Amino acid sequence: MPDPNLQAYLAQHYLSGPKADAILARQKQQQEDEDAQGKKKKKKRRKILPESSGPSGSGSSTLGLKLRDEADDWKRGDDEDEGEAQVVREEKRERFRKGGWASLGPDGKPAAQQDVREQDGEGEGEEEGEGPQLVGADGLNLDATAAELAQAQKEEREARQRAEASAGPSSVAPPQPVSGLRTKEQVKADRLAREAVQRREEEARLAAGEREGEEDSEAQREARLAQTTVYRDERGRRIDVEAEDELIRKEEERKRRKEREKKDWNKGERQKEEERKRQRELEKVRTEGVARYASDERMNAELRAIERTDDPALAFLTKKRPKGPQLPKYKGPAPPPNRFGIQPGHRWDGVDRGNGFEKKLFEARGARVRREQDERAYGTSDM
Repeated sequence: MPDPNLQAYLAQHYLSGPKADAILARQKQQQEDEDAQGKKKKKKRRKILPESSGPSGSGSSTLGLKLRDEADDWKRGDDEDEGEAQVVREEKRERFRKGGWASLGPDGKPAAQQDVREQDGEGEGEEEGEGPQLVGADGLNLDATAAELAQAQKEEREARQRAEASAGPSSVAPPQPVSGLRTKEQVKADRLAREAVQRREEEARLAAGEREGEEDSEAQREARLAQTTVYRDERGRRIDVEAEDELIRKEEERKRRKEREKKDWNKGERQKEEERKRQRELEKVRTEGVARYASDERMNAELRAIERTDDPALAFLTKKRPKGPQLPKYKGPAPPPNRFGIQPGHRWDGVDRGNGFEKKLFEARGARVRREQDERAYGTSDM
């Protein structure tokens, strides 16, 4: 006989017409009858029916199991307890409280569920598994779900503790953030735990760096040198990059030094000495005050060192002798003048050994001056 559930499924999704309507009506009627019978029936124990041990019918009988076809189970719904209505007990919800905390029992279940189980009298006059159970809206057993969740959390905590114990203090992970209302003590404890973890990690990192520095062997240094890039020229000869960089640096320094020297090439030694003297004077003035008085020794010394031609006391004042070695000077008759005013040496014998150019130059210069004077005198004679 075909399965009526399969016929109803096919009639609902794939068939149409009077036949499909008749199948669906019959299925609906059977479902209503089963629901009505399930409310009135009670659980019955299965009876073991005696059957003859052989086909001869000798009158001897033994106890055995009755074989039934699974396809006919839908007809004998009265003998089974699968159609019984499931007992549903909703969890009692307490009135709204400000805290909103739920107390858990020793096995991880809410305390309200444990009170309901104790009041119902589990294990007293009832067999195991036949008492009322807490079922959620989705049909899941709340007792079993809470127990499995508590067991999984416990196993996870134990596994984490074993991992932390085996890994050591340096690899302890910081505490994970927890949601919900927390007290001041809990926040402080979490902060101290995070700081301790960070401090241990820093100490472990420093210790690892010191160990790496100590374990740096010759082989490791050679390995680093082997990784250095080697440059070669067109002939295959190795190029020392560091030496090339040093030569380039020296060449640049030489060019900068020459640039600085070019600025002093148009200066003589006298100009350089005057520049250095002026710098020394500026250094002295920098340390002195702004006001100058008559008692200033430095100012008085500078004024006395100046020689003036119209000074009446110049004849009897003691002159300062020049410091350092001095060459002797010419003390004979006055030498003939020259364009540059150069005095002869102290060994000159008074003989002019020139070609006479200086003498002719001064004669021409004097004649020009006399002519200009005569012309000026003639032009102003009638005035």
